[in-house]
Amino acid sequence: MSTYIALEDGRILGASNGLFDAILECAARQLESRCDAVDGFRDWLLDQRCEVQGPGIGHLDLRDLSPRARSQFRAACMAAYDVMKAEEPPVRWLDQLGLLIRMWASIDKGEPPEALTCSHWRIFPHDGDRRGPGWE
Repeated sequence: MSTYIALEDGRILGASNGLFDAILECAARQLESRCDAVDGFRDWLLDQRCEVQGPGIGHLDLRDLSPRARSQFRAACMAAYDVMKAEEPPVRWLDQLGLLIRMWASIDKGEPPEALTCSHWRIFPHDGDRRGPGWE
């Protein structure tokens, strides 16, 4: 089992257990301040951490999320990145969060998933699952 975040076009950000949990925790912190956050999304994200699910089991496929939750996760990660860039000293895993942000920028440019993905991951089609809050 491996820990990863699959983006909207299937590209993959592979992550250690700690990095995966840290990204979810940063996004959850940003969601706390949103009055329009999908009900229960913050807590659901925190429940997906390897700390809860078990080492190597954590994964988040953004294609499984409702469109609103997916958009809010992206915005929360971008906001967290902006906050953390200003911190001194910088968080040691800031580069990995920056890679996630660059992956989204690549998607926005219309580049193929292979243009920027973790090299040892196979891009796979979405299975149609719906996970997390916001699908009501």
